Amino acid sequence: MYGQRTAQAPLAAELGGSDFVAGSRDDSAPGGTADRFDLVLEAAGTASAVTSALGLARRGGRVVLLGLAGSDVRAGFPVDDVVNNDLRIAASFAYTSAAFSEVADLLSAGRIRLGPLITHRFPLDAFRNAYQALREPTGVRGKVILDLE
Repeated sequence: MYGQRTAQAPLAAELGGSDFVAGSRDDSAPGGTADRFDLVLEAAGTASAVTSALGLARRGGRVVLLGLAGSDVRAGFPVDDVVNNDLRIAASFAYTSAAFSEVADLLSAGRIRLGPLITHRFPLDAFRNAYQALREPTGVRGKVILDLE
């Protein structure tokens, strides 16, 4: 797994990540295979995140684009690198009812644990604190929830 902050490493391990690399990545720098991954999920929705995701996949790897950047955002990347590295690129905006049912079954069977993703809960009247946790994360930060109960 790759993230911007080393504080996220415990969360990555809790969720089953076998490796975690933190920090900024300079895609123009030569990189070895030590920091390359079989599967890269891009969920930030920025052009630079797409470029980084493609650079983090090892030969024959798969890159899944999930982030929404806006219709006017364009990502440039070296097409030859994608072809020569035999990368598979997939994207997903929504899901079918069959996919939703499959995920619900996996959750019910305990094969997927989403609980650890929620690291912060705030009551609705503390929404400013929730936004602050999103804007300036410290420590481990996964999903921030506003609890309406």
